[in-house]
Amino acid sequence: MGSFIFTVLWFFISIAFLTMFIITIVRIVKKGNIKVPLISSIVLFLVGFACFVGIFVALPVSDDYTVSKNDTETIDKSKNTINKNSESKPTKQSTEEKSTVEPSTEEVKTEEKADQNQNDKTEIKNENNASSNKVFGVLTETDIKKSGSIAISKRTDTTYILGDNDKILQVEKDFSDFPLNLNLDKNFLNEHIMDYMEDDAVLLAKQNDTTETYYSNKINKNYYITYSLTDDGKVSRLIVSSFQHT
Repeated sequence: MGSFIFTVLWFFISIAFLTMFIITIVRIVKKGNIKVPLISSIVLFLVGFACFVGIFVALPVSDDYTVSKNDTETIDKSKNTINKNSESKPTKQSTEEKSTVEPSTEEVKTEEKADQNQNDKTEIKNENNASSNKVFGVLTETDIKKSGSIAISKRTDTTYILGDNDKILQVEKDFSDFPLNLNLDKNFLNEHIMDYMEDDAVLLAKQNDTTETYYSNKINKNYYITYSLTDDGKVSRLIVSSFQHT
């Protein structure tokens, strides 16, 4: 900032000096009074010279400095100390690698057992979602005659094969009084099949004319369908089972 002020002063004083210097020359030529302009010129010259010097004096001092020998030695000693400390301390990565321990066989078995238990719980949960009076669900119908693991509904000509807690393992629908045509009565048979499966069950595979497999995503289970035929090829019994017949 000081350098700028001196520059501005030097500029205006130089103009004033040149002006007075020219006036002095003109008066000398005309043989006039030169005392006042001469003295003014000398004074302006001296002031201008002082401003010119001030410009350089007021320039900002450079921040550069010279590092002494002692400072250099101190820096070198600090670097050496840091290097020694770095070599003596183990890195974070090496510490983590040393602390990593392979899991024991017992731990692996424990994890596998936990996964198996989780899968079992998921399967049980899926089965618990099964609807009542359908395969994989619980038999709640009251108008039946039960003997051991067999329950019969005379009203619907239906036989249920039960497991623990009255879980339905298989349903057999009897059409022996009025056998059905496997092709012509297919829609009617499909309606009875759906009565004993979840609503989302879809045909998964058809092994032959009398054996089919359905799948329910809701409970993640397969249904195995079998048509029992009479000698003349008509359906006398429909079986919806939780297991595959051999």
